[in-house]
Amino acid sequence: MRITFLITVFYAFTSIALYSQNVNLEEGMKNGFDTFTKGKTFEEWIKGAKIMNELGQKYPNEWLPNYWASYLYTQLTFNIPKDNPPKGITSKSIVDEAQKNLDLALQKVNDMRPDIRSDFHALQTLIYDFRQWTNKDENIKAEFLDKRQFEIKQAIMLNSNSPLVDVIIGTDLIKRRDLTSVYAGRILLLHAKKKYDERLVPRYMSSHWNEQWINHWLSQSVKGIEALTKSK
Repeated sequence: MRITFLITVFYAFTSIALYSQNVNLEEGMKNGFDTFTKGKTFEEWIKGAKIMNELGQKYPNEWLPNYWASYLYTQLTFNIPKDNPPKGITSKSIVDEAQKNLDLALQKVNDMRPDIRSDFHALQTLIYDFRQWTNKDENIKAEFLDKRQFEIKQAIMLNSNSPLVDVIIGTDLIKRRDLTSVYAGRILLLHAKKKYDERLVPRYMSSHWNEQWINHWLSQSVKGIEALTKSK
């Protein structure tokens, strides 16, 4: 038990060392993260993503800014103003930015721990999700679903205890709307939440990007379980 605890502490402090070597970088990451999460408009949200992207250019040896820029761009996909979208902004261009930043982040990593590489595969899974959600061609949708399946398998192989994977698969299960799946999805989300709660670094200085969705999907799972257990 003590050995397990020491290993956990070692990895936690290794993460702090990896992500916090540059105080100015951390301040920039916080600025980009806060700009996005506290924003109320598309312009503010995309500004947060751009701050992360610009940090990636300012710190060519740091992968975390581009990694977070990639995630933030995915979250913009369904929030593009429909009545008056900014010039040149489409769902495809936004997902393209997500992919570009993920590729840039990956290029910056020389020696990646398996758990971090797993997180990269998880984020690629999410990008493929948005590729297929925003595409109307059924053949292309099927192609991206296949690619998604490959990426999630890679993420699991590299880290079978990944909170990112827990949330991705947990939400997949809840969306099935049958009692067993919804219940199992809720367990995965609770498992992920526990790991996020134990994190010792700020979220924007970690590789954990889907934490904010846990409470929403937990709420959905509770409603689903209540409805399904009462149904005949």
